[in-house]
Amino acid sequence: MERKQQKLTDERPQHVERVRGLLARDRVAVVDAEHVVPPPPTPAGRARPATAIRVRAVQACDGEQLVDVTARIAGPRAKFVPAAAIERDQAVEQVHQALLHRPLITWSESSLDALRELAGHPDLAHCWARSRYSPPARAHRNHAAELVGTLATSWRGQLDLNWNLVPCLTPGDPGRLLLLLQRIAGDTVTTHDHDDPDRVADNITTAAEPGLATIPPPGLHPPRSTDDDDTPERCAAVGSALDDPAREGQALGGRPVRPRARRDRPRRAR
Repeated sequence: MERKQQKLTDERPQHVERVRGLLARDRVAVVDAEHVVPPPPTPAGRARPATAIRVRAVQACDGEQLVDVTARIAGPRAKFVPAAAIERDQAVEQVHQALLHRPLITWSESSLDALRELAGHPDLAHCWARSRYSPPARAHRNHAAELVGTLATSWRGQLDLNWNLVPCLTPGDPGRLLLLLQRIAGDTVTTHDHDDPDRVADNITTAAEPGLATIPPPGLHPPRSTDDDDTPERCAAVGSALDDPAREGQALGGRPVRPRARRDRPRRAR
């Protein structure tokens, strides 16, 4: 466990530098796009198909809102359509006006897919990192979309009992995603700080919100609490009680346990 935590701690400066580079790009926007699914399921218990797509985006430099629009993607007779949903053509025009020719930062592939499903355009940023096609010659660093969900999970570094990374919860809002990225970019933990536990403890970014907690650096685990029950005398008493079942309960702090008499039952004749 500590080796895995040490490895994650060593990789944190790389994540910090990457996020700083993403936020330093010109006119970068933080985007969240999602399908709006009606809450009541069908009588059979299945989830209903999405009736709208909501796109929200803010500027990374100052957090100013660029667009917040809900587009209707269901037919005219469909039910459970959000009241704020507008026609698709109007929503696409607003999205293109706000996001075209901008580098985008989003959480996951599903968010980027929802955005392109609603307002696909050749000049809309594309995630070339997950595409099987190489970027065209005219593509440059300002014409790319970055997915940061995996990066945030690795930076957070929470492990379960099987030493696997616990996925970071989706912020669900571009403003909260920008706040998370700003906290990652402001993390000052570096690899040369590991030799000084006090310095690491001072540099760790703490978060009061769930899903933004940082990893505990190796060597900073709280000392194991000791009480009066873990004395050498008690350990010796417990060890000797293993050989005497009658003293086992008394050694562990309870009442003496009377050993049960073994009854030899006659075997049945076959």
